[in-house]
Amino acid sequence: VDNQDLINIGLNGGDTTHAWFYYNTPQSLTVDLSVKKSGSAFYQGSTLIGAVPLSVDLSATVGGSAFGPITYKFYCDDTSATPSTTDTNINLTTKEHLGLCSYPSPTRKTVKVIATRGNATASDTVLILAANACAIR
Repeated sequence: VDNQDLINIGLNGGDTTHAWFYYNTPQSLTVDLSVKKSGSAFYQGSTLIGAVPLSVDLSATVGGSAFGPITYKFYCDDTSATPSTTDTNINLTTKEHLGLCSYPSPTRKTVKVIATRGNATASDTVLILAANACAIR
């Protein structure tokens, strides 16, 4: 995808015309994945620990110089080849999914988001530890 700028070109006699100038630049993209136990506040961290049954909300925020609509792919288990949900053609830099991931029994999973915007892609992960209540102290 090309970036573009509108430039003014002066002509003889003082008239001005406009032209689009296209140029290729590398696009950067970052994505930050925040998680929370359903009903709590989002936080950014590397691990979420909770008692089973555990319901987890996910929120992704993108940044960088890439532009255009965003595709978000959320995974409740990063070893899965298929996303838990995919949102395409999104113009919001933050996308949330409440109660997306449920862990009814003790487990260790990594949730993941992959964001694509223009020709740039970024990902982020958070470890989820769902345990019996007596194991969390």
